[in-house]
Amino acid sequence: MYSEKWVQPLTEMRSKGDPLADAIVELVYQHGDLEAVNDILRTLVKNDGILDANMHPEIRNFLDHSNDLPPWADLAKLQHGSAIFNIHALQMVMMLFAASLPTLYAAKKGAEVLVLTDRMVEYTLLERRIMETAQFVMDVTEENAFTPDGMGIIAVQKVRLIHSAIRCCIKFDPTWATKWDNEWGCPINQVDLAGTMLSFSTTVLEGLSRSSVGLSLDEKEAYLHLWMVIGHLLGIDDALMPANYADSIDMMDTALKLNHAPSAGGQLLAKVLVEFLHRHIPVYKSYITGVMRYWIGNFAADCLNLPKYRWTMSIFQIQRLVWAIESRFQREIPFVGAFSRRLNRRLLLAILDLERQGNRPPFRLPNSLRDQLNF
Repeated sequence: MYSEKWVQPLTEMRSKGDPLADAIVELVYQHGDLEAVNDILRTLVKNDGILDANMHPEIRNFLDHSNDLPPWADLAKLQHGSAIFNIHALQMVMMLFAASLPTLYAAKKGAEVLVLTDRMVEYTLLERRIMETAQFVMDVTEENAFTPDGMGIIAVQKVRLIHSAIRCCIKFDPTWATKWDNEWGCPINQVDLAGTMLSFSTTVLEGLSRSSVGLSLDEKEAYLHLWMVIGHLLGIDDALMPANYADSIDMMDTALKLNHAPSAGGQLLAKVLVEFLHRHIPVYKSYITGVMRYWIGNFAADCLNLPKYRWTMSIFQIQRLVWAIESRFQREIPFVGAFSRRLNRRLLLAILDLERQGNRPPFRLPNSLRDQLNF
């Protein structure tokens, strides 16, 4: 529900970036030049981890002082949130592609920034971003992701530094600065970051509810808590942290009302996403666009120029029934979720089979999820 409570922070925070990380990256720029910042960006993009030995001293200092969980983090809830992802991974992966990303693309200002920052006129770059987003979600939802040996904190720190490097490049590189529209606010600003946090948590949880996958309120709160910890580590301001799951719905609805609008950038992103999914999942394209429309709503779907529902939505109604039965019986009946698992398994296998651009290693699936899916 639209809430006046969130209007002011979701408006004012568009001008704010990440003061802590931005100060560190700008210090690197001042000690060297823009090429030093570009070196950081290239190193982070080409490697799954953070090569500490090759990093600037200021960056190493930042890594040492940005890896603490917030004082309000609840380890039991983090583990519970991770377990929820493992139990419902197949549906959640599908919703990542068909709900979370389209929700972000429907935000006009954020979509234009995504197109600009990755020069996303080439489909290969767009598809790389799609795969890297999936990898990030896999890393931060892995069991024990936020223990000392987990991938969660490293994955978040890496994304946080990439965001700051991009802000620095846009601020100091004339070739970027001339393309920037000040109406968009700060590049990758607090509102964009908070929208991402909610689209990967609240949007997915609401999609599960609409798809007859039963989750208790405690389960929803735990999964939201996991993403709020991720958001904190990404540098999201406390003013943009919802109090609970119901508050997150109000915050998300308000953000959508304020930010969703048709844009050429959003429609390009949606088009490439649909083509990517259609090439790697053996279903009709109208099925893909139909479930997107169902999960994100008609207004957001119209912003992305997605077609209206077609007959293929009857397939999704069958899938909803399968998911409802599967959820109710906690997968105790092996054949119940066969259709759903096969569809989502095909998606994960497609990602695993693809090599990232350049010298980056292939997509990494957590061992716990690999075992669950019998890869």
